[in-house]
Amino acid sequence: MCQGEEVREGEVGFKLIEKDVLYGLEQGNKVLKEINSEMSMEKVEKILDDTEEAVSYQNELSERLGSLLTNGEEEEVDEELRQLELEMGVTDKQESVRVSVPKQAETDSAVRQKLDSLPAAPSELHVPQKEAGAEEGLQPEEPDDGSSRVAQLA
Repeated sequence: MCQGEEVREGEVGFKLIEKDVLYGLEQGNKVLKEINSEMSMEKVEKILDDTEEAVSYQNELSERLGSLLTNGEEEEVDEELRQLELEMGVTDKQESVRVSVPKQAETDSAVRQKLDSLPAAPSELHVPQKEAGAEEGLQPEEPDDGSSRVAQLA
């Protein structure tokens, strides 16, 4: 193949990619137009207005509820709260509860003692005895590295 043909094949491949990109853009535009037709600007503005009205209404409610008590009434409520706290034995400054936490060295020492008192782990493989009636003289299978089969075949 000559160099000119390779260039043309590259150009053809690139043009096919351009065609696919253009098709994708056209499809994207169609979808955007469909979405935009479903959601008009008037509808968006109405939603924003409704939201603004709801926020305004909520703020008005909050102001009214917050201003139900006069300063004198608030002081009466605070005094009643103090009286209830005194009746229940609640003070302004709660006594702190002292908690004792063991020091790290003490904890480590206790853990080491427990570990030292445990029995040692077995160092040999324990093979269970065969049941009565099993063939005698057979050894448990060893891991196969292939050399035993070669020896048996020889």
